[in-house]
Amino acid sequence: MTATYDSTAVTLTIFGHRITGFGDGPITVTPNSDLTTQSIGLQGEKAVSINPDQSATISFPLQQNAHDNAVLAGLVQTFKRTKQWPPGACKLDDPSSPVLPILRDCTLSKRPGISRGKEQADVMWELSVGYYEEVSQEQPGQGVVSAAIQVANIVDSMKKLTDLFK
Repeated sequence: MTATYDSTAVTLTIFGHRITGFGDGPITVTPNSDLTTQSIGLQGEKAVSINPDQSATISFPLQQNAHDNAVLAGLVQTFKRTKQWPPGACKLDDPSSPVLPILRDCTLSKRPGISRGKEQADVMWELSVGYYEEVSQEQPGQGVVSAAIQVANIVDSMKKLTDLFK
C-alpha cells in the first residue's frame, strides 16, 4: 500500500488558532530527553531507568511576512503585560501519518530573531511542550480517544485565554 503525503494537509493549532503562512522548513517535534537511560555496573550488569520527562520542543518556520507572526507576537506581548504565561493546547495533525502526537501544556518559549535582506526569509518560532506522546492512529478507536483528549485540551486553553483577557 502506498501512502501519499500532502504537506498542505499538515496543520498546527496553538491556543485554538490554526497557524498559517509556513515557511520552507519542517515543523519538528523534538523530545527533550531520552525515553530511558542505561547504566552498567562494575560487574557488567545493566540497569535501565525509565525517564519520566515527557516534555518536548516544537519548532516551526513562518514566512517573515506571514500574518501569524503578528498574532503570535501579540500573544507574547499579552503574556508579558499580564505577567501570566498560561500553558495551552497545541495540535499537530498530519492525516497521512500513522502516528498522532498528543501535545499538552504548550507555551511559547522562543520568538524569532529579525533578519531583513534582498528576499523574504523564514523566521523560527518555538513552543515548549510539557507532555508529548505519540499514539498510533491505526488502533481501533484510539484516534477518537486521542482527538477527544486534544479537544479537551483546546477547550481548557480557551478558558485560560478567556480568563487572561478579562
